[in-house]
Amino acid sequence: MLVSNAPDLNRADRDTFIIPDGTAAKMTIIASPAHQRPSPNAFIVEQSPHSKALAHFHNNSQFQVVVAGGGRIGSHAVAPLALHYAGQQTAYGPIIAGEDGITYMTLRGIMEDNAFLLPEAKSYVDKSIPKYQTYTPVVAPVSRAGLARLPAPSVQDMIAPQDGGLAAWLVRVPPGQRVAPPAHGQGAGRYYLVTEGELSLPGEVLTRFGCAWLDPVEIATPIQAGASGVELLVLQFPANAWAFQPAARAAYQERAEA
Repeated sequence: MLVSNAPDLNRADRDTFIIPDGTAAKMTIIASPAHQRPSPNAFIVEQSPHSKALAHFHNNSQFQVVVAGGGRIGSHAVAPLALHYAGQQTAYGPIIAGEDGITYMTLRGIMEDNAFLLPEAKSYVDKSIPKYQTYTPVVAPVSRAGLARLPAPSVQDMIAPQDGGLAAWLVRVPPGQRVAPPAHGQGAGRYYLVTEGELSLPGEVLTRFGCAWLDPVEIATPIQAGASGVELLVLQFPANAWAFQPAARAAYQERAEA
């Protein structure tokens, strides 16, 4: 299990860069050796108000969770806790920040630095790779006071379990209680992402926006709420999430940096 606690958005080691109509700052939360499969990678991105991240795709599957602000991903209005899943080489975007900016977490099972910008990178699409993405409606996060008043644990489908293992759930657990996590097939691993309260794990307590990567053999790890209760997203990758090997892995990025 790889674990990272709540990110400090004032950290000095953030990567800040210019994007259309503004800026973005990226801060890595979980990183792994890139040659491993899986090699979990989680990071948080802050886009300035009215800025735009151009439409693009990646070579590996990912979840994105809006945690602050709002705007649009493609034609979809987003705000906390909107969730987006994109499979390998599936194009999405642009990501357009609203008047308060937009902050979102990206969670991958494979390390990747490439972003294949469109339309320039259209020729790098591997047509043999199935393309898939899905969005969820906005679900308002619960407050700490709301967690304290929960009469019982609850599980809400965010992405209804699909053939092949893809699924996502929003789980809420009252203070001090312990529940088994949602189960669906094997999958290729999953993340626990705390959106409010505290999650107790062996040797670690995760607070708001802390996350943990669980390999397939760990997906039965119980959900133990801390003293304030816990609200978390359980994000499970499908079994074939990184089964394909795109031929154009780094070519576009190398050209862009030349």
